[in-house]
Amino acid sequence: MSEEKVTLEFVARQLQRVLEEMGEFRAEQREFRAEQREFREEMAGFRDEMRLQTSIILRLDRRETRREERDVMMRDQLRPVNDKLQALDERVRALEEGR
Repeated sequence: MSEEKVTLEFVARQLQRVLEEMGEFRAEQREFRAEQREFREEMAGFRDEMRLQTSIILRLDRRETRREERDVMMRDQLRPVNDKLQALDERVRALEEGR
């Protein structure tokens, strides 16, 4: 086995390389955290927008439900009036034909 001598310069270069890699890793880590923060802020914005859209949809749904209920009530009220008008029309027609 050959023995290689390890010099102080070699150790210094290796240590310098490790420190540079650690610096790069920390820079990447800071960048990742910044991107993560931006993503969280964007998601919070989406959640707020979703809450707003949901509340609008629920309000419109309630309004439509009330409108449908009013339409049913009006139809129920107009049905007897229409029946009376048809009966009146038949009576008038019978009177006109009897002349």
